[in-house]
Amino acid sequence: MLEDKMDFALLYNLKQPYHPIKRNRKSVFVYYFVILTSQGCIGYILWQLQGILLQIFVGLLAILLIVSVLAQCCNPGFITLQITVEEAMNQQIDPINICPDCWVIKPLRSKHCEFCKKCVVVYDHHCPWINNCVGAKNLIYFYIYLSTLILIQIYSAAIIVFCIYFYLNRLFQI
Repeated sequence: MLEDKMDFALLYNLKQPYHPIKRNRKSVFVYYFVILTSQGCIGYILWQLQGILLQIFVGLLAILLIVSVLAQCCNPGFITLQITVEEAMNQQIDPINICPDCWVIKPLRSKHCEFCKKCVVVYDHHCPWINNCVGAKNLIYFYIYLSTLILIQIYSAAIIVFCIYFYLNRLFQI
């Protein structure tokens, strides 16, 4: 049983049923396409108006793109120190604290990501839009990314409402 890692994992009920999951790099391209085309339309409207509204929009969009790249490229806190079965038995480590997939000692709040095939410290989730896990080391980038995304969407909606109001008001005054 010690030689076959799968039996060891099944004995302690550590292994969940196998279902292969692959990382999807297409979602990142779709994400950037949607963001750049939708925000490009708002940028075109603001380009016509010029001024501080355009500068605020470009600043928010630049922050959004930089932080999303940082969240994608930053290591979320992958655990790399592997352990053998003999070492685990010699150190009397509880089998619940050993990942049955990658054989690392898992700290508290860590989990194995089925997409990345690695254990992550303070695992939150695997985000398909950044195509990376959200963990201890990139959590701040992810929060800045989300808050900037919310701000730019609210800003864009306000610009659209303003433009509709302005053009409808102008249309009915003539």
